[in-house]
Amino acid sequence: MSVTTWEEKPRILAVDDRPENLLAIHAVLDSPDYTITDCTSGVEALKKVMDGNYDLILLDVRMPEMDGFQTAQLIRSRPRSELTPLIFITAGDGNEESAMKGYNVGAVDFLVKPFPAEALKKKVEFFIKFGPKIRTEQHQRDISTVYKKFEKIFYELINPLWFILLNIQILKKISNKDKEKFMLAISKKLGSLETATHQLRDLLINYKVELEEETKN
Repeated sequence: MSVTTWEEKPRILAVDDRPENLLAIHAVLDSPDYTITDCTSGVEALKKVMDGNYDLILLDVRMPEMDGFQTAQLIRSRPRSELTPLIFITAGDGNEESAMKGYNVGAVDFLVKPFPAEALKKKVEFFIKFGPKIRTEQHQRDISTVYKKFEKIFYELINPLWFILLNIQILKKISNKDKEKFMLAISKKLGSLETATHQLRDLLINYKVELEEETKN
């Protein structure tokens, strides 16, 4: 995740296979307040993201070899850049299907050429200013969701686990005093212990299925 201190200028990664489009971005965002790094391919962009942090990524959709959607998916797969604001800039792909595809791979906005220069300026200003806050809040929500999930698992597993451990302690005490009583207790407890063990197994299988479904989504 990108972190900008008071000593640093916000860093923008501009990705487009056409140099004239990169020049246009520089012309629109001509400001001493930003540091803009250019890339002419998705592969180059991934290398840049691996080597450093960025506060905003401007990404063209139509690029050879690896298009913007594929590049965005790979950028989002890395923990360092999974929450970095990403704006698609494209020409000729402005239909609703393309826009939804962009949002589905993690874009925060989708600009279609031609667009007013002021529109790009304002969007960049917004995400540079509020991006860290948005990412922090999203991170906190993710932590909260994970915590609630594990809390649910804990309370569902604790009862059968506690039952098994308690009965093991009882059997240990009996075994030290009377072997006959121990064998009798074993025969009585075996069924309930087996039930509790099966309950644990079923819960763990259900959690595995839920996790696999969440991973697919």
